[in-house]
Amino acid sequence: MGALVMVLGGGCMIVALVCWVILLVAAFRDAVWKGIVGFFCGLYLLYFGFAEYDGENKVLITLGMLLGGILGRVLLMVGSSMMHS
Repeated sequence: MGALVMVLGGGCMIVALVCWVILLVAAFRDAVWKGIVGFFCGLYLLYFGFAEYDGENKVLITLGMLLGGILGRVLLMVGSSMMHS
């Protein structure tokens, strides 16, 4: 059961990574400095996603990056603890 939870967590992390790349490319297209700051500071990329990104599915992409990362980390930790007990 722990392995399945870890696989789900990995899937969430992949979704978060794809959304992060979409926002990072958009930040670089807007201005190079925004892309560089977004690469080094995830909070700025989150701000960029909510405040400045005008692409399709803006809310889904930004929330996918945020919630996918959080949920993925939680599921990976829970799955890991289930496998070690």
